[in-house]
Amino acid sequence: MIALMGILIRCIFLIFTYIMFRYILGYEIREHSKIVIVILIFIAALYLLIPAIFPDWFDLITLIPILIYGLLFCVFRELKIGPILTYSAFRVSLSNFLGGIIIAVWRLDENTAEGWNQSTLVRNILILIVFCIIAVILRKKRVVIHQMLLHIPLWVYLIFTAVLAIPTTSYFSTSEKDVLKVEGIMTMIDGLSGIAMSVIMVLGVYMYFQRSELRMQTDLKERCIKEQTDQYHLLYEKQQELRHFRHDSSAHLNIIASLAKEAGDNRVADYVSELIAREEDTRHLATGNIIGDAIVNQYYCKGIKDGVEVLLMGQFAENFKTSETDLCVILSNVISNAYEAAEKCEKNRKIIITFSSFRDSQFIRIQNPAIDIPVIKSGLIKADYTTKEDKVNHGLGIRNIMDAAERIGGHIQWQTEKFGEQDLIITEIEIPLEEDNIKNQHLHQK
Repeated sequence: MIALMGILIRCIFLIFTYIMFRYILGYEIREHSKIVIVILIFIAALYLLIPAIFPDWFDLITLIPILIYGLLFCVFRELKIGPILTYSAFRVSLSNFLGGIIIAVWRLDENTAEGWNQSTLVRNILILIVFCIIAVILRKKRVVIHQMLLHIPLWVYLIFTAVLAIPTTSYFSTSEKDVLKVEGIMTMIDGLSGIAMSVIMVLGVYMYFQRSELRMQTDLKERCIKEQTDQYHLLYEKQQELRHFRHDSSAHLNIIASLAKEAGDNRVADYVSELIAREEDTRHLATGNIIGDAIVNQYYCKGIKDGVEVLLMGQFAENFKTSETDLCVILSNVISNAYEAAEKCEKNRKIIITFSSFRDSQFIRIQNPAIDIPVIKSGLIKADYTTKEDKVNHGLGIRNIMDAAERIGGHIQWQTEKFGEQDLIITEIEIPLEEDNIKNQHLHQK
């Protein structure tokens, strides 16, 4: 019976640990190879069966949770030792809190094998319930939580673990009238202290990231304002050039008519070609959105000088309204990445930007050639991907794009295609139009 209870305890331990890392901390499941699957089955079997095969090895059984952490590294991608240590310390505090209540109320003596198994089984069931509730509450924050975890350095995890490992100063004597009740209360206080310290430290880390996010948002807004200012200057310059061109257009047409009458040389064709070239220089791409105009024309003018062709097809829908800052983040980062990739290519240096709308969604499609192809899984590029040598100060663009798309209720995907011998990267963005967009932004603010 005790051996069967031990297996049940460890099964529940497996379940709530999986829920914590998958549905609360947001870790993705690794794509298993055959070797990993074999190791996975071996560790799981060893973890579950040792209590049944060696029921008297009580001290060894207490060390078996180490196997579960080895199992986690096989199951989840990007998992590091820091979150494992912190989770282990927090779980002990939560287990002590719940176990203290159980001991104080039911008077279970954990010094006996039967009492220890009963108490551990009940507390594991309670931990499972707690983790399920937390997973439901934080289901929409899973991606944000995971991104925060990836950017927390190891030393923060070590401090977190060390603080939680500090025992409380609670003391009780076996001379007390009701030893188990006192023991339960003291254990509950010890666990409650650990939970309180966990909450305080989590709030501290959250506030730090909130400040970092605020600084980043401030920088992005300043960048957006600069983009808009540049757009106004660009529009003014283009309008002045267009006015001068139109002022002389009648004279040009008269000269063309005169030259055409002469008919005997190629001066007409040469002159018309010169006019077309000059008209191309004064061309302004219209997206139907001031942010779109600023960013697209910035790279269109830059491309004329650098030999990168920027083509625009379609416009934003008339009822398209969204956060100008978030739209600036998405377009500026995506088109900037596309331009840098196209600039490195020797042939087909062409960026095609397409705007279209269907029903309640605005679609943006950017296609560009590339030499360095990023790893794309499930339509997403790794958040910190960058081709630059400075990995610390670069690679935030992809994360900013995904965060901005999420804030406005949008969706973004990347894919690759072949165009002859050349690789193409295609970015597809879907953003809700006015009505749904406003609802999504309101829910996000809540």
